[in-house]
Amino acid sequence: MQYFLAFVFGTAFGSFGNVLIARLPGRASILGRSRCPRCGTVLKAWQVIPFVSHLLLRGRCAACKKNIAMRYWLIEFLSGLLGVLAYILAPSISAAVALGVAFVLLLCCAAIDVEHHSLPDVLTLPTILACAIAGVLCGTQNMAAIAVCTSFFAALWLMSRGSWLGSADVLLAFGMSFFLRNLGTFGLYLLLTYAAGGLTAAALLITGRAKRGDQLPFVPFMFVGLLLTMIVSARLFFVSDAFLIP
Repeated sequence: MQYFLAFVFGTAFGSFGNVLIARLPGRASILGRSRCPRCGTVLKAWQVIPFVSHLLLRGRCAACKKNIAMRYWLIEFLSGLLGVLAYILAPSISAAVALGVAFVLLLCCAAIDVEHHSLPDVLTLPTILACAIAGVLCGTQNMAAIAVCTSFFAALWLMSRGSWLGSADVLLAFGMSFFLRNLGTFGLYLLLTYAAGGLTAAALLITGRAKRGDQLPFVPFMFVGLLLTMIVSARLFFVSDAFLIP
């Protein structure tokens, strides 16, 4: 039941995350009723139940019958899973709530980065704050790891003059660094982040979905690297002792 409630909390916040993803890049207000992205019809209360409404409507708008993008239910479903993971990782309920919020905001940043290759400050800055609060409540913050992680990505940004990664990537790296327990964990985070990016780039090149010189959004790989690092460092899912960070 506790895991189920954590999933429900995650999907509920993920539903709000969909509002952020849809409206913030265009500087639209996040207030007001949700509408069908196709026909603009105002959605009824039962039509915005996270994840469930998409199943009931079979992925179509009740008014215009056109398909609703998979992104909406996928964000809600992933947010539910992140809520469960936050509950598992956090030492207390308050820490789990803070960590769940931070995870979903990072997911929103990743989704916007994929679609727009840029991030609005109105989302980036609250995400950093949420990460800092969650890191303190979870007891994972380490000043050395924070300083080294932030300095590393800031140096890459300065040396490349913003061509390798954007300023928002550096800011989010600062936020994510609050979850790195020590310098060893930071090293694992770098390894997993760049491994995720490298494997994805190779797959896109092989399948012809990208060509050399194309720029890939970096935030999704940073987020995947962070999740994997936290799972390993927390000794979850039967990870071999050889890969644990003390």
